[in-house]
Amino acid sequence: MNSKTFLVGLREYTSTVMTKAFIFGAIILPLVIWGLAIALPMLIKDEIPVMKGKVVVVDETGLVAPMFISQLTPEFLKMQKEQMEKIDIEKYLEKTTAALGSKAELARPLVLAQGRRAIEKMKNQPLHELTFDNITPAATANIEQLKEKVRTGEILAVVHVRADALSHVSAWLTGFLRDAASGALGGGAVSAESPKAEEGQAKPKEEPRAVIYTGRTMHVDNSGLLSERLAGAIVAMKMITNEVDALKAQMAMTPPDISVRNVTESGEIESNEVSNILVPLAFMMLLWISTFTGGQYLLTTTIEEKSSKVIEVLLSATSPMQLMTGKILGQGAVALTMLLMYAALAIGALEKFDLGHLIEPAKFILVAPYFIMAFFFIACMMASIGSAVNEMREAQALMGPVIMIVMLPLLAWMPIVKSPNGSFATIASFIPPMTPFVMALRLGTNQVIPVWQIAATLAIGFAAMVLFIWLTAKIFRIGILMHGKAPNLMTLLRWVRQA
Repeated sequence: MNSKTFLVGLREYTSTVMTKAFIFGAIILPLVIWGLAIALPMLIKDEIPVMKGKVVVVDETGLVAPMFISQLTPEFLKMQKEQMEKIDIEKYLEKTTAALGSKAELARPLVLAQGRRAIEKMKNQPLHELTFDNITPAATANIEQLKEKVRTGEILAVVHVRADALSHVSAWLTGFLRDAASGALGGGAVSAESPKAEEGQAKPKEEPRAVIYTGRTMHVDNSGLLSERLAGAIVAMKMITNEVDALKAQMAMTPPDISVRNVTESGEIESNEVSNILVPLAFMMLLWISTFTGGQYLLTTTIEEKSSKVIEVLLSATSPMQLMTGKILGQGAVALTMLLMYAALAIGALEKFDLGHLIEPAKFILVAPYFIMAFFFIACMMASIGSAVNEMREAQALMGPVIMIVMLPLLAWMPIVKSPNGSFATIASFIPPMTPFVMALRLGTNQVIPVWQIAATLAIGFAAMVLFIWLTAKIFRIGILMHGKAPNLMTLLRWVRQA
């Protein structure tokens, strides 16, 4: 490399990476995100206040209240807390999350983290000091008066369980059957017992089977505890009244761990539906963000130096080709720095959530030449535009076609990822400058891309990259010293012929 080209590239790199915007976006922001991911779980601690007061239960079924009250007594809460402290959280969660199956592998670490937090919360659950008033018969209760007492703080909460709370048909299904019988869903016969509502008449709103009225000052975890225990009591009484064994029902409803594996020449590969979609998108976004960041810096610095006449001083010491090459290589180093920083952040996040196995190291090696290709495509187009215009406003008109071309893989990422060896994905891979972005999507999937296609796209892509560099050199040589009216695409083509 020529020493002048190296000096231009070094100046371009240092002048960019030493700016506050770059330091914040490429270094500080990833470190802050990573730091928050580690520190927030340690800093956030749930401090649940102790509930003290009276809870009034209005149970129209006459069956739910005793079980609900028994689960909130200080004795029961103390016994439950002691049992929770004996549980090995990690072993318990591993057994319970095994039922998620391998298709939910990407969600398993999040479920584990949430389950761990839930068990820790139950261990730290305070011993609430509650008294209960079970109004019998429920028909004598005045709900409106009780709600007023909740509002004034005289009582802590009111639990109202309707008579149909133990019905095995849910409220939404009841409404659905009523609408179907009345013909409201279309095509159904009108039942005599369920007359069709008059036109313009509002449908009756389905009231919830159970309601808990609390004051606005009650902690969300405490209201959640009341809801959880009430739901548990209602479900338990449903099973008892229907003579259902709760343990057997739970065991029967636990799905098996189903694994989907792709059989390849090198062996079996675990298939994961979610990772097959998100990992390729992450590959392309890393490529897209890093190359466009470097390209945008190249465009901005070129326009600024041209408008301030600094470019004329630089051309007095270097040739246009040396200047252009140095600027492109310098901003290429900027793009590589961005790529490495955010790739390290992504890999670190995957390792933290035990998802590091989703990324194969070999894929990074395969994507590397496509990164070089993608950057030179973007950099050449940005350098051409930057050398041809006098200010950023003029550059926007020429950037439209550029943005549209490289945005196509982003808009079509879903069909490409779902069928990486399909006709659309294969054809798009051979169309520069979309080649590197489409191939990043295809290589990110767990499907095997034919070796001949990888070799062919690399050959065609790098050949197109050389052509782009040749065209950019011609436009840069003429446009860098041109001032006045902003050129259009036809003018740029004329400059290529003239140079």
